Amino acid sequence: MKDSFFLSRVRKNKLLNIPDSIFNKFFLFSKKNPNIVPLLQIFEKLIIMDFVISMLKRSLKGREILEKDSKIMEIGCGSGLHSSLLSNFGEVSATELKHTTRFLGDSVDTNRKLIADALATNITDFRYNNGITIPFDDESFDMVFHNSVIEHVPDIDFFNQEVHRVLKPGGICVCITGTPTLCRHRFIKFHLLRFPLTVMFALLKASFKTPLSRLALMKKLYARIRARVWHFHPTDEWIKDILERNYNGEDTTQSSLSEDKIKSMYPRLLHFIREPDYNHILLERLANRNGISPRSLLLQLVNHFKSPWNEFMFTITPQTHSQHTQNHKTEAKEWRVENWIKSFNDQNFSIRDVRGFRYGHIFDITYNYDFNIWLTYQSLPLIHALSRWLPAWFAGEFVILAEKK
Repeated sequence: MKDSFFLSRVRKNKLLNIPDSIFNKFFLFSKKNPNIVPLLQIFEKLIIMDFVISMLKRSLKGREILEKDSKIMEIGCGSGLHSSLLSNFGEVSATELKHTTRFLGDSVDTNRKLIADALATNITDFRYNNGITIPFDDESFDMVFHNSVIEHVPDIDFFNQEVHRVLKPGGICVCITGTPTLCRHRFIKFHLLRFPLTVMFALLKASFKTPLSRLALMKKLYARIRARVWHFHPTDEWIKDILERNYNGEDTTQSSLSEDKIKSMYPRLLHFIREPDYNHILLERLANRNGISPRSLLLQLVNHFKSPWNEFMFTITPQTHSQHTQNHKTEAKEWRVENWIKSFNDQNFSIRDVRGFRYGHIFDITYNYDFNIWLTYQSLPLIHALSRWLPAWFAGEFVILAEKK
């Protein structure tokens, strides 16, 4: 993997709450092992933890949550970088879904162990979870940490009930998630500004299903494109492959969904097509809501996407970031800061602190993620000031500290 041009030139630790020893250890590990963890991920995680530690120190004022014997759990640990950072404050138990290879690579299990062995000081446990319940006993932890997880769970209230269950009385939940500002920023940057390119891509993808695709020359061209870029693979063929691999058997469902009903699923379907094992809960929920089996839904989707027009419309439809949100408009409404706070209050938490920390609409000014993270890193003093002066909703992402009552 090619090293980051911008981040590899960083020589000084500008983080306010991360000691030089930790910064250097993580930085050098990535420099030596870019295929395991690129510098981009290192800086993303360090910046997040810089803000989290600041909030914990300010809100808890030296409580034992920051002592070495604390019991900490991370939900959605990914490659384990956050868990390794958290291990500086106690024993860490981490959990993650099994099927994360498209996001984290085929070697995620091996890499997670390598990262823990090299960077963690205290990790004690790792377990897989089913995406619904937390696989730990009641009142096991002083702190639960999760970053960009809560927006992906199927039932936020039940998720917070589970977090409340595994926390000790007075335990702290650190929740990092997004705001409507992030939703609008993503919509503008990745849909509106790129809409002409998206339309061209959609037309080419839809043309795979027209008589033009039967010409010998076009067959060769399409075969080369589809072999190199998975996004160009026809949607009906992707779904048919998922159907044959994971949903074999007879289906007695007689109900037929309308075209409008299927089209209402467009903003969420790409999540399932990309990661069918990871997002099986999404398919089951869509099928149950319409009174049909998952297999029946997939069969109807295969027929639906044989149409070039449906393929075109699906490709230009803005996708949601959250699997369980109806569309990008409802997503922005659901992600209001007051709604996230209410979901904690409803499950018997008290809010200790709320602070914005990521301002993508200001610092993510290019399509080069390395440069954007480098710019954010260079601007950390300003960003810390913004997080103190401005309300959380102005940021794209923010941190909630919630205490179990």
